Amino acid sequence: TVPTTEKKLVLRANIDGNTPPNEATLDNNTKVVTIKPAQVDLKVTITPVRNPVPIAWNSSHGKITANVQVTRKDSGEPVPARLTITGPGGTKTLNFTSIPGQAYGNYYTFDRAVPGTYTITAEVWPTQGQDANPADNKASCQIQVIKKQAPITDVPREPDIHGELGGM
Repeated sequence: TVPTTEKKLVLRANIDGNTPPNEATLDNNTKVVTIKPAQVDLKVTITPVRNPVPIAWNSSHGKITANVQVTRKDSGEPVPARLTITGPGGTKTLNFTSIPGQAYGNYYTFDRAVPGTYTITAEVWPTQGQDANPADNKASCQIQVIKKQAPITDVPREPDIHGELGGM
């Protein structure tokens, strides 16, 4: 098993000087082996599919979507990883196997966005071992939802004509 932190194993032979009895040099009877954690280097990026997101003048909400990509910058063995994406619709957690040279992608969608600015964050971590460069394991993006103006009609208005609705 590969440790999560650096470990040293010390192996010694004939440290008592009696086996064999003619052992004269004890200095070369020790071997130290250093076992380092696997050097996994995951990176996450997040980009809006559309920004800003326009909604119709007569609509109350729109749909925002962000594209999340995880890549490997090392050439090691496949490792299990966990991707967590958080946005206005809550948190989405995905477990997957990260393979060097193969990007892992997913989308975060929220379809009840009212006009305003929304932040979506993503972070990825190996579930075994440590990441060699944690600085690029987190990313975020902002998506703005804007409401379009009502259409302007070119119909001239008559000053003395008006309509009323009523009920009986």
